[in-house]
Amino acid sequence: MWPEAAVLPGITMPVQKESLRRLGVPQETREVRPAGLRDFDAMFVTNSETPGRPVAAVDDLVLPPADRAVALLARACETVPWDEI
Repeated sequence: MWPEAAVLPGITMPVQKESLRRLGVPQETREVRPAGLRDFDAMFVTNSETPGRPVAAVDDLVLPPADRAVALLARACETVPWDEI
């Protein structure tokens, strides 16, 4: 699930979306509200340094380790071909 919000998508988010799509991972985009965060097994922040850095906690909500999801994001990132310069 991707947030429908005023976010700066940068380059990593759209690349990850496409990579996950190619791996057959279902995705959707929808509004995220604080009350709905408890429904998530994991949350990530994407940036150019990492395919997805797991979020450990949001306020008093502590999230479980996300090892499988981190591995999936890394695998998706590895499928992206390098551009020749």
